[in-house]
Amino acid sequence: MDDKEKFLFYNLLTNKEKESLKIKNYEKGEVLTYFENVHKFYFILDGEVRIFKNLDKMLLASVSILTEGYLVGLLRFLTGKGTNDEAVVLSETLKVVEIEYDVVKRLKNESIEFNSYLINLVVKRSMETVNVLTIKNFSGIKGIIAYNLIKYSKDGYLYIENYDVIIKYLNISHNGFYSTLNKLVKDKLIEKSKNSIKILDFQGLKDIYTDFLYQ
Repeated sequence: MDDKEKFLFYNLLTNKEKESLKIKNYEKGEVLTYFENVHKFYFILDGEVRIFKNLDKMLLASVSILTEGYLVGLLRFLTGKGTNDEAVVLSETLKVVEIEYDVVKRLKNESIEFNSYLINLVVKRSMETVNVLTIKNFSGIKGIIAYNLIKYSKDGYLYIENYDVIIKYLNISHNGFYSTLNKLVKDKLIEKSKNSIKILDFQGLKDIYTDFLYQ
């Protein structure tokens, strides 16, 4: 399958619209797009993007991570309001389908299926934001770290090239991060090495934050 055909609504496009699609590749730290004006949309095929608010030269990270299947530029399009936000590549590489504004506008006006997709994305992103904020408010740094260890681990391991990147991603202090990790090690919930964290007790980590999510 051609990468362009991985766009979920490829079969709903006209031949001219299909030809207008472009595959773009980015590297970690690159800005995918700014949101003062949205002229293009980016359907994520592989990789992760995070939204940052640019406030007087200070970047404030959002709690949501945009991953495979997300249409970057969606909320700006739905609200019709420009912002100082920027979408930055979080993963080592990012592959997207670049889509013209008029293509998305037509799908929004004509396709019930596409509108259902938009609603589902908005709900999913809102719920993720609520969950993260709830964890942060009720269980603090310990809950946020536990939540992300569970979410991003694979086969019980989280491989880390640079702990400073994780600290920046979580928006917490160095002292708070390392003291929390040491506490989790002491409680035998994890093992920590130079480039990885091994989860010893999944349920123990979940218990740190899940009680607050389902009250």
